Order: sequence, then C-alpha cells, then structure tokens
Amino acid sequence: MSVHRRRRVFAALISNGGIYTTGVIGRLSADVAMRVGLPEGVREVSASVTDGIHLSLSRGFAGDAKFASMHLASVIAEPSHYCPLNKAKRRFALAGLVEDERALHVALKWVPAESAQTGLDEIWVVTAHPLGRNTWQRYCRNGRLRALAV
Repeated sequence: MSVHRRRRVFAALISNGGIYTTGVIGRLSADVAMRVGLPEGVREVSASVTDGIHLSLSRGFAGDAKFASMHLASVIAEPSHYCPLNKAKRRFALAGLVEDERALHVALKWVPAESAQTGLDEIWVVTAHPLGRNTWQRYCRNGRLRALAV
C-alpha cells in the first residue's frame, strides 16, 4: 500500500471517530475472562493510538477500520464467540456478529503484572477486523472460534 493511501485511510479512521486516545475501552465479564483463560480479576481492555494506526494501515480500507473502531467496544462488552488464551503468546480473541452479514474479530493480548510497566495485569487490543459470513462460518466450524453459552 502506498504512503499516500495509508495517510488517507488513517485520516478517514480519525475523522470517523476511530481510536485516537489511550485508555480503557471496555471491560470483560467474569464469565468471558474465565472461559478465555485469564487470571481472576483481569477485566479491563485498553487501546491506544498505535492500535488505531494498526487498524487503519493493516486493513488497507477506511471502511474496515471505521467498522472495527465503531464496534470494538460492543464486541468486547458482549462477545458471542471466543478463541482461548494461547499462554505462550498471551493472546486470545473475541468475536461477535454486529451486522446481518458481518462480524468483528478482535485480537487481544494479556500482559501479566510482572511484564507490565504499570505493575498491574493489562489487556490490550492487538488488532480488529471484519469477518464476512463465509469466514465466520468456517472459523466456527473448524473450532477457531467457540460459542459462548448464553
């Protein structure tokens, strides 16, 4: 992707209410945290300017970045599916259907207290991207995403 295209995509993300500050954007329920495999008490999810830049540059389309930033907090608060914690990489994912034919997949990273600059356990957004109906169904079928019981 050209530098000019990247700048246009990032500008569109910012102008459409994308992620442009650092801070807590949501909180996981105790049930979701337990199913994912997080230690007790780790709930708050944070995002930063860097996450917004990554969303805009890696996806390559302003629409994808806007979609992700608009639905990020709702998927974190009420995901319908999850991918368990990979303890070696300390990463996991949440996903949810947010429109008729589209879902949002959110990759997250858990930073244990001993590794965090704050000295507290942290969860950070790594990236987020939309999934179409076919990809959503394939991820569910092959076990990449597991349903959360309601």
